[in-house]
Amino acid sequence: MRIVNNASSDGQSTFPFKLSDSFKLNKNFQSRVQKIVLSEPLALKEFQELTITAEVKQVRAQVMRAAVMHVMKGRRECVHSELVTEIDSYVTSFQPSARALRTALTHLIDLNYIRRDEQNPKKYVYCPDDTLQH
Repeated sequence: MRIVNNASSDGQSTFPFKLSDSFKLNKNFQSRVQKIVLSEPLALKEFQELTITAEVKQVRAQVMRAAVMHVMKGRRECVHSELVTEIDSYVTSFQPSARALRTALTHLIDLNYIRRDEQNPKKYVYCPDDTLQH
């Protein structure tokens, strides 16, 4: 950066700058001490890939919830380890993670579609429509 007009009445340079000072960018200036690298903005294609990734995560979460409901409707009661095994065999389009399964189970418990057994907290119980509490 180069200061174009920063001189007092006696010709001396003043500091700090005044509102009347004007500045001009020196595009040819190069510093040997410090370099600043500006990254390029995300290309439209990269932005779309990030958006698709978010959409894929959302679809996978729905698939996980549907798989849990499918298994629980058939079994009515299921221990966590058996449920994980069933979900792994049911979902073939991707490898479900433990975190995704936990999130799906928590979501379904919050909606009162399934609940944990009172005697065994590792066991899930399916709640048919007539026992849903809204």
